[in-house]
Amino acid sequence: MLLSFIVPVFNVESYLEDCIKSLICQPGNDFEVILVDDGSTDKSGLICDKYSKLDSRIVSYHKVNGGLSDARNFGIKHASGKYLAFIDADDFIGERAIEILREILKEHLELDVIFMEAFKFNCDKKKVSLGDGYIKEQINGHSKNDVLNHLATLNKFPASAWSKIVNREFLIRKDLYFVPDLLSEDVDWSIRVILSADSFWYSSYEYYFYRQNREGSITNSVNPKRLLDLLSTIENHSKYANTTYQEYVFAFLAYELSVVMLLYARLSPYLPNKKNIAQKIMNLSWVLGYGRTKKIKLVKLCYSILGLSFTSRLLSITKYVIDKYLIKI
Repeated sequence: MLLSFIVPVFNVESYLEDCIKSLICQPGNDFEVILVDDGSTDKSGLICDKYSKLDSRIVSYHKVNGGLSDARNFGIKHASGKYLAFIDADDFIGERAIEILREILKEHLELDVIFMEAFKFNCDKKKVSLGDGYIKEQINGHSKNDVLNHLATLNKFPASAWSKIVNREFLIRKDLYFVPDLLSEDVDWSIRVILSADSFWYSSYEYYFYRQNREGSITNSVNPKRLLDLLSTIENHSKYANTTYQEYVFAFLAYELSVVMLLYARLSPYLPNKKNIAQKIMNLSWVLGYGRTKKIKLVKLCYSILGLSFTSRLLSITKYVIDKYLIKI
């Protein structure tokens, strides 16, 4: 089995069939689709069973709700593919995805991580690049140090689990499971995966399509736990002491702290622990000094002169303008 697509499913009956169809339209029998119904209360579980009966490449599991990380970990433990791909049940992949991966893995048998291109699209089905900004010539065939150096200079840290294909044996050997009950879990997981990997590749194929601003989605909401969990992730990784890769880790964290600052502006002013969140941000603000992009350097400058509240509002306004107008291109 070449590849296992792991799809956590929770109350996504309106989108699930589009996701499944994008997977089963892939040619060949060297991949499997693992649908993990994580305690859905709508018709999602029935849809999983329907397609598992229609296509032998699909396996449907049902479990008590444990959250996204728990469902992904369940899928990892039940996967048999040499490589793993994580798909959110409201998204879909490109028609030639498995074909492209076959071509890569035919020549490069023991890769740890393959970075893939991802796009976001709205209800009008207009797409725009997620903007990870990989440069093939700085990843393919290069050393780990070269790759980490390149990732540290990208405009955004490529944290999404679904934009990566990961070697299953490597993932299990390095104990790279997702942390349960952690929001923004992809950030923590991606940092650990990238630091643990030794071999990387990049494909420019239009692989993943992320449904933007779906009502009820985790990423479409801002709550204190998401910020506190992300701050906890930044704090945990800020203790990284390996001198070889430390500066790269801090560069990744600088970007993620700028994300926290952006989300901070969207919290209710009446939130009881908002001051606590602000204090945590200030305690970690030193990582901004390790940012390598013009954007992070500008955030650092604004923060040092104008403080958290103004910087946060400025980031929020800028993000709104970009999303409103770039998605229409």
